[in-house]
Amino acid sequence: MADYDYAIQLDPLNSVALFNRGLMRAELKDNDRAIQDFTQVLNLKPGDTRALYNRAMLYRDTRQYRIAMADIDKVIEAHPDLAGAYYLRFDINRAMGNMRQSEKDYNKSMALAKHPVNLNESATSDKAAEADGGGNGRQEPASEPQEVVAARFSALLTVDNSSDALEQQYNNPGIRGKVQDRNVNVEVEPLFALSYYYSPSELRPSTYYIKEVDDVNATRILRKLLMITNSDVSLNDQAEINRHFSDIEYYNSYIATHSPRAIDYFGRGMAQMTVRNYPAAIADFDRALQLTPDFALAWFQRGVARYRNNRSSAVRPESDIPAEVASQMLKHELSESIADFDRAIELSPSMSFAYYDKGNLLVEMQDYTSALAAYTQAIEAKPDFGEAYYNRGYVYLKLGNKEAGTRNLSKAGELGVMPSYNLLKRMRE
Repeated sequence: MADYDYAIQLDPLNSVALFNRGLMRAELKDNDRAIQDFTQVLNLKPGDTRALYNRAMLYRDTRQYRIAMADIDKVIEAHPDLAGAYYLRFDINRAMGNMRQSEKDYNKSMALAKHPVNLNESATSDKAAEADGGGNGRQEPASEPQEVVAARFSALLTVDNSSDALEQQYNNPGIRGKVQDRNVNVEVEPLFALSYYYSPSELRPSTYYIKEVDDVNATRILRKLLMITNSDVSLNDQAEINRHFSDIEYYNSYIATHSPRAIDYFGRGMAQMTVRNYPAAIADFDRALQLTPDFALAWFQRGVARYRNNRSSAVRPESDIPAEVASQMLKHELSESIADFDRAIELSPSMSFAYYDKGNLLVEMQDYTSALAAYTQAIEAKPDFGEAYYNRGYVYLKLGNKEAGTRNLSKAGELGVMPSYNLLKRMRE
């Protein structure tokens, strides 16, 4: 996973690395971020039915059945004789209560399971297996057992350097031109948050220093040491996960038997965030702030928790809600987090990460002028803030200021933000 993280950091358009990381995240039940990886693959390769199939399973697992149905329908359209696709659609229909259609899909799946899959071009978008033979004559399509083909849909990909796959990947006309024309493939560096874990890059082996975090750690009240990072690690060790649930039980017991303190609610909120129970985390940060209204870190982390909670339950474009209504809902949700970041800044004007996170949310709201101001304030508070330089450069490019964008990206690269060089290279193409 760390190798794929670093490969994607160096080359954000590597669809093979994104697909493989998505599979690994799915295996670790990191469903939201696995969906993000497969979505990015589909942004790069809209017809990739392997990514659609895996994303459909993840949407099913997260009970987003309408979107799952849209994905699996496309898979079946491309692979009309794939038994596993019909079985997945049966499961989705059953979960949605469409019993008549689910029965049809189940019967179709069982009937197809008895027959091999014909591997012709129209039924295999990835052309992973083609009929053997040569000459100019037309070859009969080869066949493979259903289970073999299904296994390939969830297998790690490799890239054959002897083929033209790399040539196609790096010479795709869809990724050339101005940054405005390919913003779906280029993103700002992600939000910073308080965490107990981080994934270091080769150029930045440790986390950033933040005084407020150092002050809390110095008290030794929390059961683990805090750090600030924008590369939070998904836990895959069940024993480690269980330790965080044990922390929650510890705080439950302590709070029930002692006079409440803000730091105890804050500690339980951090444990809830680590196990991704964002509503419970927000409730604990609320209680911490009721007891200590000037707790700057609690304001900051509640803003992050609100953002993650909204993203995990966000209305997506594929839903039935009109786009304009969904856009207004999104802006309202983001505004709540921005208000928390503003309060943290008011209490701690040198908290550069609060300015930075505010800038990211403003970018999501497409308020680029305000985002530039936020990133500038982050850099003024922390002159070596590479991610802020990168994001400011990105915004300058979005606004058509190539000179300022290039200058900021170059500085970000000097400070260890590797995607800067990739984006600068593409700007010169």
